[in-house]
Amino acid sequence: MEQSQNDQQQQHNVVQESQTCSSRGKSDPAWEYFTVKYDKNHKAQYTCIFCLNTYNGGGIYRMKYHLAKIPGQIKVCSKVTEEVELQFKRILMENKKNKMEKRKFEEESYDGGDMEVEVDMPDVVIESSNTSFGGISEDAGFGLPVYDGDIGTLNDDYDF
Repeated sequence: MEQSQNDQQQQHNVVQESQTCSSRGKSDPAWEYFTVKYDKNHKAQYTCIFCLNTYNGGGIYRMKYHLAKIPGQIKVCSKVTEEVELQFKRILMENKKNKMEKRKFEEESYDGGDMEVEVDMPDVVIESSNTSFGGISEDAGFGLPVYDGDIGTLNDDYDF
């Protein structure tokens, strides 16, 4: 009997601390069920008001999995009420749905940056002569050099 009164007193104290957290601008509904304390390294420690277990880090989003009894992210709460469990299952499902819709919208509205732009280019005519490096080319100026005579070597230009 004395133990149950002790548990109720602890839960009441935790609720009081939780309400203090909410009054500091934390609007997430999960803050109603958790208190947060910071260790000497300024790391958050979350305590569930139902099971009184304390969890290090992970943020309030991870604590929602605890209350919704969804395993994988965190140990599930064994003492959460069914009403709160269902509330957080709905919240997490809604978050997942919104995230999928946002991703789909972004994929539809952004195609990766490849944009086709049609640009009118003026007609440019470049007249070329039929002369090339070594004289008149037989290919009518298509860039192939035509050499007329002896090509020589690099050493031909120097007197030794």
